[in-house]
Amino acid sequence: MTVLSSIILKSAVLKGAALKGAILRCAILKGAILRSTIFKSAIA
Repeated sequence: MTVLSSIILKSAVLKGAALKGAILRCAILKGAILRSTIFKSAIA
């Protein structure tokens, strides 16, 4: 039972880390798009 619960816990932690990574990448992408938009409007 303890082995199974530790496996479940590890998979949950990994999923959480993957989700955080995806959110972080999305935030970085949004920031890059925002910066390029500001940059383009500054040039124009």
